[in-house]
Amino acid sequence: MSSVRIVNEETQKKVFEFQLLQAHLQELQQRQQMVAERMAELNRTKAAFEELKTVKAGDSALIPLGGENFVPGKIADTNNILVGIGGGVAIKKSVDGAAEILDGRISEMEKVADELTTDIQATIAQLARLQSELEAMRE
Repeated sequence: MSSVRIVNEETQKKVFEFQLLQAHLQELQQRQQMVAERMAELNRTKAAFEELKTVKAGDSALIPLGGENFVPGKIADTNNILVGIGGGVAIKKSVDGAAEILDGRISEMEKVADELTTDIQATIAQLARLQSELEAMRE
């Protein structure tokens, strides 16, 4: 009887570990989705920077207010961009200077995405190992 209880305790531990890893995998996948969305936003911004090079001061534009709401306006300056640096603070940069900052942010997001992919793959491997162990315990 004691060997049955030991097997059950060991099985319970492995099932619990499996459940924790599944939850961790879900969290990693959610973070990966958020990073992908942020990268898409940064790439859209980069495309807008390129488009700004074809615009002249005084041209009409739609200014985003958020939530897919816009107000019509005019471009006052095509040579400089106000770049948010956090904490509600923005600095004035040339289009090329702003693009450099943006490229740095994209590079950081790519590193985070790579790390998440590595973590996801490792977690999936752990889950597969645990699943095999649990199946072997049932036999």
